[in-house]
Amino acid sequence: MMRLDLTSPIHRACRSALRWSGLFLAAGLTYDDLALYLAHGTGTQLNDDLEARIVEDVFAKNDMLTIVGTKGALGHCLGACGLIEFIILLQMLKRRLAPPTSG
Repeated sequence: MMRLDLTSPIHRACRSALRWSGLFLAAGLTYDDLALYLAHGTGTQLNDDLEARIVEDVFAKNDMLTIVGTKGALGHCLGACGLIEFIILLQMLKRRLAPPTSG
């Protein structure tokens, strides 16, 4: 059995946040319109497995989705990680280029 700690996900909360995000609806989009997903798993078996299952469920019909992750290259810097990943995401969108996933 895996030990839960500070970075352990809560499946229902993660799934709800992704599936019911009002951002897509407000923009008139569906999950099939998404072209890029920046994975946020912490590089642990527990988090990565959970996020993979949720993404597979939510985006099951989206064959064009590109999934990238930066945590393997950045490590887990707790509170700062979201900001760092957001900056990287903005650069990906600006350059229309997704970096390779490491780790």
